[in-house]
Amino acid sequence: MVETNTPHSEWRKERPSLRDDPQTSIKVAYECVKKILELDTENVVSDLNVMESVNNVSILRFRDLELYCSEMKANSEIIKKADEELKKTVPMLDKIERKIDSLHSIVLEMNEWSKELEVKSKYASSK
Repeated sequence: MVETNTPHSEWRKERPSLRDDPQTSIKVAYECVKKILELDTENVVSDLNVMESVNNVSILRFRDLELYCSEMKANSEIIKKADEELKKTVPMLDKIERKIDSLHSIVLEMNEWSKELEVKSKYASSK
């Protein structure tokens, strides 16, 4: 195998072989596993923090929705009471409407009579 002079190849030459010292190999392996676990733990903690933030935002939204729903319920009760009051007036309004229709018929009949009287009055005054 031909070696080239690169920074990486120089580093390999200076580094002691892990096969030569098992204790060093174990220490390096331990440090690698430790670093992997630390990074994995940091990642999990970061994910949990994001989930906690999302949960807090959701809680605030549900509180707002709860207030909105409470207001809607109170408003619907007011509307129901107003509807009940209006329903009580329907018979009276129907009666008033019938009287207005009757008065309208009377007004039309009186208008016809006044036209007849006007014609008779003109006829009588022309004689």
